[in-house]
Amino acid sequence: MKAKKIKLSPDFDFEIIGISSSAYDYQIAWELTQLFDFEFEKSSDVTIIDEKYSEYQVFNVFEVKDEEEECLAKLISNKANNIGYFCEELKNIDFFLLIFDKKKLLEINDLKKKLKKSKNINAVFIFDIENIKSKEKFIF
Repeated sequence: MKAKKIKLSPDFDFEIIGISSSAYDYQIAWELTQLFDFEFEKSSDVTIIDEKYSEYQVFNVFEVKDEEEECLAKLISNKANNIGYFCEELKNIDFFLLIFDKKKLLEINDLKKKLKKSKNINAVFIFDIENIKSKEKFIF
């Protein structure tokens, strides 16, 4: 019998905004709550095992859910609580804002403009997920 191979490719159905800031993650979450009238709440941390490091990497996550408990956005720190980066190739980014807008209610460029007005945010970047080498890490 001939073996069949199934290739699964993850669905990257979200937008990624990179945020550069010297503020703490909870301050950025609060700022986003004020800017967009969302309620960012602390979520479970993301723990990653990377063979480069002798210990687990732990990253803080904040998220927004709608009435149906469907995730709308996640804010994840790029710098681990203990060691390393969530996305090594983008060390200049402090936070990633993942936007899961299936209904297309939010315009990504409008979000970028609003974020740039924040006093705690130094720079904002929109990334194409296909151009990020470690894109699989963003599925959690």
